[in-house]
Amino acid sequence: MMKKPIDCVATRTAKAARISVDEFLERDFDEQLDEILEDIEPEHDQWTSMVNLFYQRTNNHVALVNKYAEIIYYRFPDVCAELVANARLHDASKYKGPEYVPYVYLTWGKQNKMDFTQICESMPECKIHGFKSPQDINDAINRATMHHVTTNKHHPECHSPNPSLNANNRDAAPDRIVIATDMDVLSLAEMCADWAAMSEELGTDLVKWAYDNVGIRWRFNAMQKQRIAAFLTICLQNGR
Repeated sequence: MMKKPIDCVATRTAKAARISVDEFLERDFDEQLDEILEDIEPEHDQWTSMVNLFYQRTNNHVALVNKYAEIIYYRFPDVCAELVANARLHDASKYKGPEYVPYVYLTWGKQNKMDFTQICESMPECKIHGFKSPQDINDAINRATMHHVTTNKHHPECHSPNPSLNANNRDAAPDRIVIATDMDVLSLAEMCADWAAMSEELGTDLVKWAYDNVGIRWRFNAMQKQRIAAFLTICLQNGR
């Protein structure tokens, strides 16, 4: 009986990391990511380039989250005792299904300002991934994003009885405000470290981001708002 073909995602990722497919499927990326990144060598096929960019960008983001988590912890050790440990596993779900493949596409598209039609025309893996049109990729990214924000505690949606995303634009405000009043202090601290990391990566205004989203995209209570303001202030004073 013929063996079932191995998904090209595993095959090409294993190739990029210079490990066997079986080792790729068994390896704990949360603990081994730095080792894998050190071994990666550039390849000339597009999927491998996309995978490498995803690893590099995500690894850089996690490193920045760790930096800001340590800044917050140094000032607020009493309320954030687990913050530094949690930050080491930040965004770990992006290395697993159903988030992995869509986030590889999302990272590549944003970095290169590349239309998904162009990606699929030059890369046969799109059909293997089940993407026949740019809309298929967008739909997969929206599903992956929803999974990510509803399963990771540093996102308000994970604590909300009404998580919601805009169906047509993942970066837009949700169709209705997300109630995040049950979000605990530890999760708030990691959220702020995440915001500060993104602000440094993109060169954006952290204060404006908070002003444009707190109370508009996510609803927090008065005590949470005080915590958020304190955490972000420490990040601004000690970061970058």
